[in-house]
Amino acid sequence: MLLATISLLKVPIGFAMMRFEHLDNLRAILMMLGIVLHSAAVFSTHEYWLVSYERTSIYFDWLISTIHTFRMPLFFMIAGFFALMLLQRYKTRKFITNRTNRIVVPFISAFLLLNPFQNLLMSMYYQQLEAPKNYFIEYSISHLWFLVNLMGYCILLWLGIMVMRSLRIKVKILRLPKQAFLAAVLIFPIFNISVLAAGNLGVHIYEDLVLLGQPVTFMYYLAFFLFGAVIFLYKPWVELIETNRFIYLSLTIAALLVMGSLFEMIPAEPEGIFLKIGREYLETISILLICLFLWSFFARLLKASSKVMKYLSEASYTVYLFHHILVVAFVILINLNGINAHPAILFTCLVALVFISSLAIHQFVIMRVSRLRFMFNGR
Repeated sequence: MLLATISLLKVPIGFAMMRFEHLDNLRAILMMLGIVLHSAAVFSTHEYWLVSYERTSIYFDWLISTIHTFRMPLFFMIAGFFALMLLQRYKTRKFITNRTNRIVVPFISAFLLLNPFQNLLMSMYYQQLEAPKNYFIEYSISHLWFLVNLMGYCILLWLGIMVMRSLRIKVKILRLPKQAFLAAVLIFPIFNISVLAAGNLGVHIYEDLVLLGQPVTFMYYLAFFLFGAVIFLYKPWVELIETNRFIYLSLTIAALLVMGSLFEMIPAEPEGIFLKIGREYLETISILLICLFLWSFFARLLKASSKVMKYLSEASYTVYLFHHILVVAFVILINLNGINAHPAILFTCLVALVFISSLAIHQFVIMRVSRLRFMFNGR
């Protein structure tokens, strides 16, 4: 089965069996950035998050916007790369078992054991403030939304491979020249533009669905997931990404400068269809270039084997699953005790407290109980 799949997709066996520790480490960093992101949301001027602090700062809005720009697109790009790699390494049954253990089991565990307690904390807190909200319904999925998306993407990828096998379709992507990568980058935004066009034609892409959220968000990140899978198909493309960081940096800066100049002339909600397409195209391709630059930059930075990064990579799943409720709990304690300090100081302390606490949970609880390790890490 493994050889048949590799032959079908024309992926060299040696490449499919390689370890990409630097991508594992980068994925861990992206997951742990959730602590920074959600801690910053506490001090946002928009006060949009689950709990807020009375003193806010616009600098945290900028930090949130910056992290949002690249974090999940790059995460899903790496996830797509690894998902197709696993499909090449394992038989179908082992692939499904692996994805079930690593995605479905931790999702169910956190959904049933962590999120209800988080919702209970918030309900009690807001009732005390005489501002009751039905948080159990509104935030039942909360930070686990990306696992739901990942389940869907893996299913779609697996179904696509199954259809290709049944139709005996062979992907001869290895015959493409390296220049095809530039073409792939340039046409990448078309997928997202097509989804938005469907919305303008009446397709309900902005309605919240149970578990899945808005279809437009699901489709947006699907594009990055599939792009990552395509990168895996072509080893020279991986080499192009990981050895040309200065080119991607230059292109990213150029795209951002052009985008910034045009966005001064184009309103956030332009009326003309061509202005909408132009704005969306520039924004999407800029995000893709930022992701490629970060992939390239960290490929060099994280290439060397490190015990610290290996440990953090293994702990990142636990850290992500538990950090959310820890941020909520610590902020509630801060508010109830009337602690008054500069937002920057509290933010730094909050990030440190949540990071240390979640690592302690991983080290002294999750890793010491095999059943919990399976429930929250899938191992």
